[in-house]
Amino acid sequence: MSQVQELIRTLINFIISREELIKDKNINLNVAQTLNTCFYYSVDIENQNLDSRKLLEIDSVLDFLQDELNTGHWSNVPVHVRRCFSSASLIKCLLLLKCSETYSVELLQKCLKCLDMGLLLGAPLEENHELLTNSARHLSEEIKKLLGKCNFETIPRTTSVKRKIDSNNQSQFAKLTGKEIDVVDCPSVEYFNKKYFMEQLPAKLKGCIDHWPATKKWLDLNYLLDIAGDRTIPVEIGSHYADVNWSQKLMTLKEFITKHYLGTNVDIGYLAQHNLFEQGDYNLPKLKWTNDEFGVCVPDSAGLAAKAICDSFVFHNLFQLNHVNNCYNVILDLFFTHNVEAPVNIVDDYLINGDSHHPALYVSIPIATGTEILTYAIYYYNFKKDNYIDLNNYLTSVDWDGLLGPVIQDIDAAVDIFYKVLAVGILLFH
Repeated sequence: MSQVQELIRTLINFIISREELIKDKNINLNVAQTLNTCFYYSVDIENQNLDSRKLLEIDSVLDFLQDELNTGHWSNVPVHVRRCFSSASLIKCLLLLKCSETYSVELLQKCLKCLDMGLLLGAPLEENHELLTNSARHLSEEIKKLLGKCNFETIPRTTSVKRKIDSNNQSQFAKLTGKEIDVVDCPSVEYFNKKYFMEQLPAKLKGCIDHWPATKKWLDLNYLLDIAGDRTIPVEIGSHYADVNWSQKLMTLKEFITKHYLGTNVDIGYLAQHNLFEQGDYNLPKLKWTNDEFGVCVPDSAGLAAKAICDSFVFHNLFQLNHVNNCYNVILDLFFTHNVEAPVNIVDDYLINGDSHHPALYVSIPIATGTEILTYAIYYYNFKKDNYIDLNNYLTSVDWDGLLGPVIQDIDAAVDIFYKVLAVGILLFH
């Protein structure tokens, strides 16, 4: 299998629900049909026949959707149109890969731009919520691998300097009536709640986010370029919105840093609001999970319970290994072990259908044993092959009132009877 085919297969595996990408999107019938044919062609890995016409067809779909997006006020654009644009952007990415003859940085950058346009103008899908985000992240990693092999020139490391604000500027506010507010250095949640929040008093908080990894990592331009240098971002040109020359442009993060941060471009440019980096609350009370050391980061809003959980993990020398995100880009199923090398992967052949929030996981852990190795034959049911229709009919035909009536006050006895009946049904229809 070629590198392009492997990449296509990886991106397809990010799709949680194919039906959502091709179902009726309340748009023009011809556009919907074109979108469907392009999708089926893009995910058909076995079909090696190159059909460059599909690129023209998906471009026509995107052009139609662009017109819909730019008609009227942005807030009034129907969400189904934006979601359709997200789907079409992914499909074009797959078609670019499938119709290419070479595996190159230029190809991956073009695909990445398609996905970023979908993230900028589209809307998150319901079941495939993080489909474009995960695909774009994977493409960025592939581009980074190729650039590393080609030894491309990188932007020289610079020393970032935090801008200081002059505190001796009270004279500028001499004509304003008011009073200075309290300045508090990293208060505890309990203290802030009692002293300021409950009293409805304003306060300036200092040092509350110094522990955030971004406060150190994002000062290194090479770090930003390494993880997102080829991502397309919206940049606003002009000192403010009322500037007569104010405009917006799309460019890569590398272009923005080169032109507007390191360069001598006379036009003022700043990064517009865009969710390029996200963090979330991962199932445990207000904890952030990172890849540093034990993977645990206590935010400023965490209470005593959250801090106690982190302390317990560190005390027992446990590592958080699961980096498999659900559809909302958060880790809801965490796996902790002393073995930092233990792999955690998504299971393809799962016992029961999972959901987008809790994907089925496979964990392989080596277990140390003594000199004597005992072998056990363990038998288990393959419930995939059960006749559930007949089993359901059997359970429906059972006289539950007669069986459970005498033991209705004894929950343990009732559960025992239920399990016995269920065991008979499994033996009959397995």
